[in-house]
Amino acid sequence: MCFIFKSKEPPTPRGIINQGDVAQSENEISIKNIPGEIWVTTVANTNSMLPLIDYGDLVILTDGFDKRQLVVGDIIVYQANSIIHRIIDIQETEKGERIYTAKGDNNALKDPYQILDEHITWVLIGIIYCKK
Repeated sequence: MCFIFKSKEPPTPRGIINQGDVAQSENEISIKNIPGEIWVTTVANTNSMLPLIDYGDLVILTDGFDKRQLVVGDIIVYQANSIIHRIIDIQETEKGERIYTAKGDNNALKDPYQILDEHITWVLIGIIYCKK
C-alpha cells in the first residue's frame, strides 16, 4: 500500500447533518432528518481516498443537498465512472455556472474532468470503517 503524504491537510467537508439528529441506543445508531435519498455503499479498490476511505469501508451518501452550497472540502460522487473525490476548487462562469475541480486525497494530480452541477449525484455524509 502506498500513501502520498502531503504537508497540507485537505479541507474539512461542510456538515449536512445536525449533531442533535444523531441518536445512539445500545447497539444502534439512528440519524433523523437526513435530506433526500440515502445510499450506503463501498468504494472501488483504487486507494485514491486513502487514508480517509479504504476499500471495504462503507460510505454514507445523500442526494438531498443544494449544489449551490457545495464548498471546497466537500466529498462528492460525480458521474464520470461514479468517482468519489474531494472538491479542491470551485469557479463560477460569467453565466453563473459552477465548475468544480476534484481530487482524490491520495492522488498526486487533480481529476482531469470539468465537473458541472449536473454531474454531481451524491455528497458524503459519513464513513463506517469496517474490518478488513
